[in-house]
Parts: sequence; C-alpha cells; structure tokens
Amino acid sequence: MAGERESSSVSVAQYWVVVVGALLGALTLVFLMALVIMAALDYEVPVGSRFLVISVLALGAGLASAFLGGTAAAAGRIPVPFASSHPIEFSAAGGVGVLVLIMVLGSVLYGPSSDSGKSLPTGRVVLFDGWARPSESGFSFGSQTIVSWWSGQADVLVANTTPPESSAKLFVQYQVPPYEMSPQDQGARGGAVQMSQARLDDVVECPAEGYGGHWLDTRQNAIYCLRTRDGQHYAKIKVSEVFADRIAFDWIFQPNGSRKFK
Repeated sequence: MAGERESSSVSVAQYWVVVVGALLGALTLVFLMALVIMAALDYEVPVGSRFLVISVLALGAGLASAFLGGTAAAAGRIPVPFASSHPIEFSAAGGVGVLVLIMVLGSVLYGPSSDSGKSLPTGRVVLFDGWARPSESGFSFGSQTIVSWWSGQADVLVANTTPPESSAKLFVQYQVPPYEMSPQDQGARGGAVQMSQARLDDVVECPAEGYGGHWLDTRQNAIYCLRTRDGQHYAKIKVSEVFADRIAFDWIFQPNGSRKFK
C-alpha cells in the first residue's frame, strides 16, 4: 500500500511538472508571437527595452526546458544514462543551457547593438535673416552645415520680409508655378507641414502628403516635418526661438530616405 501511495504521489507530481512546463512554454511562445505581430504592424520594441524582452524569452524557455526535460528523464524517455539516473541535475543543466543560449543569441541578433539602434543625426542650429546675413541663413541637413541663401543647397532658410515684420519666418524652396524661379530654386522639391505633437520625439513618422513650400507661419515651440530640397529625405524640427533677425530650432534628420524616425 505504501509503495502504491508513493508511486501515485510521484505520478501526480510528474503530471503537474509537465503541466507547469507546458504552460511556461506556451506563454513564452505567445509572447514571441506577440512580438512578431507587433513588428508586422510596424510597432517595434524600443532599443533600451530589448534586453528585458530577451531576458523574458530566455527565462521562459529555460524554465520550460527544465521542467519538461527533467520529467522526461525521470520517466526514462531520454536515452542518456546520466539523464535517467539524475533527472534533477539534467533538468537544471538543460534549463540553464537553454537560458544562456537564448540570452547570447538574443543579444547578438536582437540587442541594442543592431543597426536599428543607431542614433540619427541631430542638433540645434540658429539661422539669421537672409536679407541681413545671407551667408548664415540656410541649413543643409545632409551635410549638417549652415549654408548661404544663394548656395542652392539649403533645405530650410530664414528671412524677414520687406518691410520687416516683428519676427522672421522659415522658408522652404520649391520649384513650382506661379512663383518665379531664381537660380537657387532650380530643382528644389522641399516642403514643410506643421505637426500637432508637443515633443519632437513624439513624431515617429513624417506624413506622406500635405507639404507646402515657401513661407511658413513660424511660431515658437511649433514642430514641423520637412521634406528636403531633393524631395527624397525627411527631417523634423522644433522651433525654440523666434526673433526679428533669427530663428533657432532643434532638428533630427533621417538620412536613409525613410519618413520614419526609429
């Protein structure tokens, strides 16, 4: 009787170990599938949080492997003498091995060192009124330099009107009628659209349409998405200062041609 009770207790314990192992494995699989679905919908895990994601996957897979592997060894289903004789040691070793393997592979393939974690060009610039200081009135995001109003290289410019108003304005060159084309406008396909976000980091993607050229109604703390003069790249800026003779703004540039900033 005592032997039967002991055997029954062992069977029940093995049953629940299998259940727990299967549940951990299923939860880990669901978590992985959720990550795949998010990626397919273009929602990526922030780079700074990827280590936590890798840790959860590794721990879940390691625990599932430990529970299921140890149970299989105790039941004699693994043709390894050590595993059958010492199922607890085999379970621990197998679980730790899976955990370490996923941590290493995850860190290499999915960690912060991947290309998506590279920071985008960013900075702060002050541009002056093109009528008074034309050599300091334009900015090129591609070269990240201040350029002249007449250079034909500026993605965005600053000027006050004539007669001057109380504050300067941003100007984006775009070669389109009915505007008369000056030499520096030739080939320009720039554009700008004001965004509703309050923070620059909140703009994760610039819109595909809605860009206007030439003068912008520039306000302090306003955020704009800019299409560069080649019409093939995008930047986002937040105006920090607006004066009669200059405008300052913070900027982030996406050099790969994408409208997304991730």
